[in-house]
Amino acid sequence: MKNSASRLVCSSFALVITACGSDTGDGDDTSIAPRDGGVARDAGEEVEPPRDGGPPALDPTDAADRIAGAFCAYARRCQSANLDYFALDEASCPAFAAAHLEPLFTTARAAADDGRLSYDAAALDACVAELEQHACAPRPSNICADFLLGTRAPGEACRFDLECAGGYCDTADAATSCGYPAVLSDLASFMCMNTGDVCAACVAYAGVNASCDGVRCGADLRCANLGTQANPDLRCLRRDLGVGQTCFTTTSGFCAFGLHCVGPSGMSTCVVDAAEGETCATGNDLPLAAPRCGNGLLCEGGTCQPYSVSGLGEACDNTGRLCPLGSFCSNASICVALPSGGEPCLQNLCDPDHICVGNTCAPRSAEGSACTSGGECATGLACTGATTGRCGAVQWEVCE
Repeated sequence: MKNSASRLVCSSFALVITACGSDTGDGDDTSIAPRDGGVARDAGEEVEPPRDGGPPALDPTDAADRIAGAFCAYARRCQSANLDYFALDEASCPAFAAAHLEPLFTTARAAADDGRLSYDAAALDACVAELEQHACAPRPSNICADFLLGTRAPGEACRFDLECAGGYCDTADAATSCGYPAVLSDLASFMCMNTGDVCAACVAYAGVNASCDGVRCGADLRCANLGTQANPDLRCLRRDLGVGQTCFTTTSGFCAFGLHCVGPSGMSTCVVDAAEGETCATGNDLPLAAPRCGNGLLCEGGTCQPYSVSGLGEACDNTGRLCPLGSFCSNASICVALPSGGEPCLQNLCDPDHICVGNTCAPRSAEGSACTSGGECATGLACTGATTGRCGAVQWEVCE
């Protein structure tokens, strides 16, 4: 299978809060098309009245539709090959993304009703507006960080990160569900939460220069080893340096999201991602000799080139010509369909609706079936329960 596929789907912007991944168009139409044949509404229109004269409540469908629409418009404008890989177009992408977000916002609504989250409607409006207007480079980060904020203090019980104020839910020993399509990887902080019968406790983020040995760093910080491999000294360093600032020293820290540290050690500065046709660098060694490529681009032969997605029977390679979801780049460099139910697995792979069991493609497990991971369950289901996993929808349960 193409090695570049994972790089493509992980190249999307980090949309919300703390990403689960790596550290490393304008328009005048402001209406949002409804799903299921509903009535179109204007962007920002109130969809649920305030409760008891207070602020409006979180509407899961509204929030999912608006964020999905803005996300897909950005991806189509700046990362079209990412959507092509998953066979998503302008019509299907918003519905696909919203269908995965809405159950999780339903969980967030339950947490908000219980007083464990606060919802800011104006911050959601600002999030959507920023996504609709943001340029492709540098990539946006933390745009939607403030419309859902936790209220649980360190040490108090929690079920997922968003409940915690100034920290995270320490789920190291808890059952955690992170089942979502890779094309939505940038929404992962909404999609990773405890499930089943396990509760955890909120833990405060480590601050700048504090130890990050076993503790997550706070916003705009990154964990770095200031010692050696034999005697590590893990510390949280700044990750908010702007264009032209000195980077990758123990006193300066790291570049902000969408920028990379380029130049000789001790003299390196933060630069914007390279555009199509510009010189680029690969690898993970810092500082870099040249910038990394921006959204939807691949560093090929030292220059940034756009990804492309071939159809079945068309030529593919291990760099920038990908096969669509549900297919495989064969040894003959041709895109072929992955096997389906009852067929032999192809290098341990099956189509998206099946998994490889004993070298035969078998259907993913239905709701209520036993499981050990979310990858075994049918689309839209997670493996819930810490002791006896079962495929099912993520449901809100209060942790005390």
